[in-house]
Amino acid sequence: MNAEFLYSSGYTLQDGADALACQFITEVTDMRIKCPACQQKATVYSRANTADDINSVYARCTNHQCEKFDNSFVSHVAFSHWINPKDEALQLTLTFMLDQLPADQRRQVLAQYQ
Repeated sequence: MNAEFLYSSGYTLQDGADALACQFITEVTDMRIKCPACQQKATVYSRANTADDINSVYARCTNHQCEKFDNSFVSHVAFSHWINPKDEALQLTLTFMLDQLPADQRRQVLAQYQ
């Protein structure tokens, strides 16, 4: 069901990623859009892809005390950059392991890869 939801929403999953769909949906539904007038929670009622990396999100203010209550607005959600913490963690692990070796063994290991 979760993977089907993603497919119907226009997302594609890589091979073997169906098992991660539930986690992906949980992360996506945690996102909140705020009303630009009162900064309170707004309800998203639609979205549209305006470019490959930009989505227009249509939302409505739900704060009864807001001057813009029940008015609609558009926010843009855009891709910025990739984050790959695995590479950084691997680099730190290798550095730590090399630091633990005696100097002569460290030179031998490094000489193999130069």
